[in-house]
Amino acid sequence: MRTAEEMDLENAGEAIAAALRGRRFGSTEVLDARPRVHVDSTDELAVTIVLTLSPPPPPTKGDRTWPREDRQEIDSAYQEALRAVGLGGHSYLRLVASAPDVFARTDG
Repeated sequence: MRTAEEMDLENAGEAIAAALRGRRFGSTEVLDARPRVHVDSTDELAVTIVLTLSPPPPPTKGDRTWPREDRQEIDSAYQEALRAVGLGGHSYLRLVASAPDVFARTDG
C-alpha cells in the first residue's frame, strides 16, 4: 500500500513530467518524461524525473552529449516546474537518450 507521501510525490512528479514532456530546448526535444518515486541514498523518499531526449547533434570538440545550452535550459525549466508544484529537496533529474547506442564510441 502506498503512503500519502508517496502519492503526493507521484502527483508532483507527474505534474513536473507533464510540464517538460514534448518541449524543445534549443536542438533537443523531450520525447518522454516519467516520474519515478524511490528511496534515495539518504533513505528518504524521492522522485526522479526521467527525460528521454532526442539524439544530440553530431559531436563537436569531443562532446558526446546534448549541447550545454540545451541542458542548461532543461535544468532551468525543471527548476521552474519544481517551484510550481512546491517540491523542494529529494528530487532528481535524469537525462536518457532515445536510442541506447547514441553515445557508443566510434573511435575504437
